[in-house]
Amino acid sequence: MTKPETLGPETSGPESAVLPVPTRGIASRLRGAARGGTASIVGSALTINILRIVSSMTLTRLLSAEAFGVSGIVFSVSMVIQLISDVGLYAFIVRHEKGDDARFLDEIWSLRLLRSAALTIVMAALSWPIAKVLGKPQMAAVLAVWSLNFIIEGLGSLAFATAVRQQKLWGLTAMEVIGAVTQLVVSILLALILHNYWALVFAMLAGFAIKAVISYTMFPGSRRRFVIDRPRARELWAFSRYIAMSSILTMLIMQSDKLVLARMMPLAVYGFYAIATTLATAPLPLAHTYTNRILFPAYSEAARADPPYLRDLYYSKRRLAALGYMFAAGGLIGGASLLVAVLYDHRYASVPPYLQLMAISTIVYFPNNAAEEALVASGRTRWTLYANIARIGWLGTMGIAALLAHQVMLLVAVVGTVEVAAMLVYWEGLRRLRLLNLWQEGLGFAAGAGGLALGAIVSRIGFALIG
Repeated sequence: MTKPETLGPETSGPESAVLPVPTRGIASRLRGAARGGTASIVGSALTINILRIVSSMTLTRLLSAEAFGVSGIVFSVSMVIQLISDVGLYAFIVRHEKGDDARFLDEIWSLRLLRSAALTIVMAALSWPIAKVLGKPQMAAVLAVWSLNFIIEGLGSLAFATAVRQQKLWGLTAMEVIGAVTQLVVSILLALILHNYWALVFAMLAGFAIKAVISYTMFPGSRRRFVIDRPRARELWAFSRYIAMSSILTMLIMQSDKLVLARMMPLAVYGFYAIATTLATAPLPLAHTYTNRILFPAYSEAARADPPYLRDLYYSKRRLAALGYMFAAGGLIGGASLLVAVLYDHRYASVPPYLQLMAISTIVYFPNNAAEEALVASGRTRWTLYANIARIGWLGTMGIAALLAHQVMLLVAVVGTVEVAAMLVYWEGLRRLRLLNLWQEGLGFAAGAGGLALGAIVSRIGFALIG
């Protein structure tokens, strides 16, 4: 059977040719690769991480660690509210047979806008109680202002899904980079003026706002009408009920440690943990974007058009990206001390141990995400719920033990290994779908170990050179 066109660029290339390829053919292929989805994702991830490094190096010198503690708490509370109400709009649009139909998109956009408005109201109303529970009443005003991010996002277009479905990935990359640049410039300017955490809060809102605006200007045909359709809402819920339950568990998994530690730690110390978390999760956008925009559409097309082909596609489509990612994530653990020493001044010397522990889950994130996308593309959405139950079980047993022992670093270690518990569940899901290959999985972890060893060597040499 002829394979879908969307699968072609990632499953063929110059290396597959038997006969010598003319120079013109090589140039044409290179141009095609540069325009392809993988190049756009790598370019986006590299650019945004470079901007993150510049931002971090600049702002940690302009602001106190307390400012990063405040922004970390604000983001965590926002994520809790967002995940509680998640209904899997992205997957619903990308998979749906009417995903390009204007009426269908109007209906989904309208449901998303209503959800966003409700979240803004809820977060603003709960800002004072949440601040009291966290033992930091000064956070109430910040949380209330930050609630605007929901409605700003809801007013944006559905390009985050439709552009992926249509493989207009360079447009998404440009939108994200423009948003990141806006946030960087605004944060530095406001830090010079305000000298406090409000600079970070207003800059993040500015980044969301510019992305909402250009989501229309960069993607023709993105304007939507407000249309409410109850049958469509019921269809969305029928598809997303497992995703919704899974997202609630994801919220507990991703944010419980941050909220607990925010209660236990002074803002300045929490700032160290927040910076470590930011560094540890820096590779995640690359993994998430690649699996979301490259693997999920390809897996979905294969599952719809030629299910047996998915068995051949699953590892071949992800192999090189997974190996490179896991090698780099291992290097992050091995080189953590040198990285922090280069990026920050002596005030942040406590960051590396947090970073090394948190980055353990970073290594496993790519294969776990790829497995989830294959399972969801095949209609097995319940496995996202099962994986989150495993994560909750790990956190609920080992995390509570760490709290009872009053061991903060043990709690961080528990959080840093939570993806290992989920990995075992995903493996079982892949096995039942006849996709699991432990040899291929082992290659990824070997790459991670190699990266860790190289990172440790580079770190040792680096410290020897800088004295």
